[in-house]
Amino acid sequence: MDRLDADAAIACSLNDQEFRDRRALVRRTLLGHVNGFKRNGDTLTLQFEEGEKFRADLEHFVSLERQCCGFLTFAISDAPRNELQISGPPGASATIDMFAAAIERGA
Repeated sequence: MDRLDADAAIACSLNDQEFRDRRALVRRTLLGHVNGFKRNGDTLTLQFEEGEKFRADLEHFVSLERQCCGFLTFAISDAPRNELQISGPPGASATIDMFAAAIERGA
């Protein structure tokens, strides 16, 4: 993931080191488990492998992201599917683009 301009109207509240740490967490715990994704306007839907262990990692990631990106909405599908929807207001499209680009390149 690339960091967005901290001066943007809608931006992540992490400092540079926290952002690098979060990116490393995503690489370690999420990216290898993505089975597919789709983008529909201001919503990104990620499909992950099923499993309780992975679901705990996904829920942990969402709890962290809600703290630094309060302008985004994160919704995890009901078990046993591990599907995550990330959406936001119109100004959040750059952040959602960042998530999509990270998935495409394996960030």
